[in-house]
Amino acid sequence: MTYTVLAQCPTSGAIGIGVTTASVNCGRVVPHVKGLLPTLQENGAMIASQSMCNPMLSFKAFELLDRGASFDEIEGAFEQEDEYLAHRQVGIVTVSGKAWAYTGDKCFSNKSHMVGDGYVVMGNALSADCVPAMVEAFEANTGVELGERLLRTLEAGRAAGGQEWEGQSIPEFSCGLHVYDGKNPYPAVDLRVDFDPSAVTKMRRLVDNLRADGDTYFDTFYRRPHEFNDDTMGWAFDLAGKQI
Repeated sequence: MTYTVLAQCPTSGAIGIGVTTASVNCGRVVPHVKGLLPTLQENGAMIASQSMCNPMLSFKAFELLDRGASFDEIEGAFEQEDEYLAHRQVGIVTVSGKAWAYTGDKCFSNKSHMVGDGYVVMGNALSADCVPAMVEAFEANTGVELGERLLRTLEAGRAAGGQEWEGQSIPEFSCGLHVYDGKNPYPAVDLRVDFDPSAVTKMRRLVDNLRADGDTYFDTFYRRPHEFNDDTMGWAFDLAGKQI
């Protein structure tokens, strides 16, 4: 009961994920990352395991990627180590833009994935139009900053019906948006909404309200503490009167 987009931006080199699901506290297990902080490293990758999530698959994949294993070899290792692999859905995107996905035939119904140039769109327990709409939105937003592009892709999935179980629409209770760009020793975007029946809508409100801050707030703390002043805090006072 999850739909996800993972991608690497060929222009900026940033790597990120947008994920939303009916499961609460999804951020415990999605995504797993390695080699993205404090800078993007050659062996860096981002992995999402969903449907009947097995988080240990991510760590096996990281180990194999470090050895130079192919995606076929990684899938073979998964088959050897996880007797329930048919219940899993897994997507991988690397810092270099390589992408791979697996969808087991025993995942939740209406499951599918699409692997494109530097990206994966995947989901399960969805409306029939969800994944195609996400792919269309991702492709249509080429050149858009990665975090915004990922969120627009999730929004397209939601508008196309989002999660569905036996013909009934299911609300998204969790949403995560995470981007690593190698410019700072912390993520460029690291936002979560949890236990909210309109999680994707709330994520949009968070992103739009925080956009004015950009990187300036923590970047000032980190690089230019002598410049911290009332103007730096202006965005916080602006948010104080808003319902976010």
